[in-house]
Amino acid sequence: MATYALRTLYSMRGAIEGTKGSDLTPTRILYPTSGEETRSVASIAIQPLRNSYRPTTLVYPGIDKTGLKLEGPFLYDEQAFWLSAAVTGGLSGSGGTDGKTWPFLPNATTDNVKALTLQYGWSGGATLWKLNYCQVDKYAIKFEKGKELTWSADIVSPKAPVEIGAFTGSLSDLVHVGAVGTLWQTYIDTTTIGNTADPAVISAEWELDKGVTVTYPANATGVGVDVVRPKAENWKLTLTRLYTTNAERVLYAAKTERKIRLKVTGPAIGSGTYVFQLDCYGYIDDISWAEVDGVMTEKMTILPVYDATATSDYVISLINSIAAIT
Repeated sequence: MATYALRTLYSMRGAIEGTKGSDLTPTRILYPTSGEETRSVASIAIQPLRNSYRPTTLVYPGIDKTGLKLEGPFLYDEQAFWLSAAVTGGLSGSGGTDGKTWPFLPNATTDNVKALTLQYGWSGGATLWKLNYCQVDKYAIKFEKGKELTWSADIVSPKAPVEIGAFTGSLSDLVHVGAVGTLWQTYIDTTTIGNTADPAVISAEWELDKGVTVTYPANATGVGVDVVRPKAENWKLTLTRLYTTNAERVLYAAKTERKIRLKVTGPAIGSGTYVFQLDCYGYIDDISWAEVDGVMTEKMTILPVYDATATSDYVISLINSIAAIT
């Protein structure tokens, strides 16, 4: 009887590469709820005129492009791994038994995001794969009160996946803590961020676009060589807010800077707590009406503005229980 690839038995392992493109043994178990590989191998079909109505006779493999589309629950300890590849890497956290604080501040002049080695697939008789030099192209976080926070990412790599017989590394599972929407609060300010709680926000989604590209110079292979960032990254924050006052519409018309903090507090770590905090500095680019459960809301699209005080357009702070990001 055949052994089938069962979705329930999907698993993923990963490690942060010290040198981009280096192939590492995984250091941690990862927990996506979806891990779709997007691989395309182009066809080079040679079609000479040969006095025949019959089709092509010569076909060769062309450029091999591989990526991953991932999504999953926002787990405080695991997200430090993904944020190192999406925002900034090589961090040294502060604190200890009361929680380690990791300040993810994007660098304006240096490409210091990390590349990842990932192993994934279905255990049993189905195939497992290894892919290194994985880099985040797009990353998003969704906030809803009645659900867990979720994240998603589009991953690219200049490499091709390699079939492996089994996962490598002897890994111990971590005790994970998830971020949930019932413990989420939004603050919206004009001057000092985090001063004014806004209880009217009912959902939020932050989408980061790194703008990466894979280079394909002639090197006698069908795969790429590097992942580069040739342009400035961009992000968009979408807030859905109960229409209680006209304040945000007035500031939309004036294009006033909005300082927005999305903060989720989790359970205790010693005398401290798990925390995920996203600070965004931007302006309302668009605002429209939306009906939610028969109640009128306003849907706001916020785009980035560099803030001199924050020295950035967004900053992420994560407090969790891990001692090091690997």
